[in-house]
Amino acid sequence: MTTRTAPKMLPKTFVLLALLAAPVGSWANTRCEMGICRFVQTAPIPQMAKDTSQMPTKSAIKRRVTDGKFLLANGLSIGASVAATLTITRCRRDHGIGPCLDGGYGDYKAREGVRQAQTGILFGVSWAIKRIEDEDGSRHKFWWIFPIGNAVYNTAIVTVNATRHYGPRED
Repeated sequence: MTTRTAPKMLPKTFVLLALLAAPVGSWANTRCEMGICRFVQTAPIPQMAKDTSQMPTKSAIKRRVTDGKFLLANGLSIGASVAATLTITRCRRDHGIGPCLDGGYGDYKAREGVRQAQTGILFGVSWAIKRIEDEDGSRHKFWWIFPIGNAVYNTAIVTVNATRHYGPRED
């Protein structure tokens, strides 16, 4: 038959170190019996958080108008507009003013300025429409029609001017 021995008691220095490592204010909640000290919670711990029941409610987080789809659609529009200007410039340089599609005979800077201004205005229009549609919670949105339409138009000009072979320049 085996006899049970009492557990070994920790020296008092270890008990004191445990009390020193304990959070401040917990010394009062310490109970020691037969050399074993325990922390006993005697009162509920006060909550540090504010009482939110009396606070006014905050409005919902605003969603940004410029999300990924918006930036992609308008980025395509701006990129196609710049590409159209570059291909028309190259076509005019290589073949003269006459044969280039959408080159026209007007002042070149004015025509291309109008193209870039049109792209900027359509960016603003699509932003305003998307903001209104997001506020209303519309299911069927049409803000993307303006930038994508502009991108398709300018991409067609790029494609025609980049793929047609007009022959040598006539001076």
